[in-house]
Amino acid sequence: MFYTIEVELDYDTHPYEETQNIWDCLHRELLAAGFRADCNRFTIHLPQQKARQLARRSMEQLEHQLRQEGRSLYHYLREFYGYPTNCADNLLLPPTSTIEVRHRFE
Repeated sequence: MFYTIEVELDYDTHPYEETQNIWDCLHRELLAAGFRADCNRFTIHLPQQKARQLARRSMEQLEHQLRQEGRSLYHYLREFYGYPTNCADNLLLPPTSTIEVRHRFE
């Protein structure tokens, strides 16, 4: 089962360069944990509970690093949520209900 984590940082409240630096670190942490990145979505092929634990562990590692600098990751987070993606539809493709399969006998 695929599980997706979505993260959005608060660029409106904090300086862009500072927030981008946090994003770069978070991106690296999640990739190192085995997630695949797609903009602000990170997907991994693991059961829901394991994926959530892995994402939280990655966040906690970054939080620990930032605390040493006197900052907090959670101060920059706007959204951080996860969901199973076994029911995701590619909206660039036509709906499966409109695809007709015909078999021709010869």
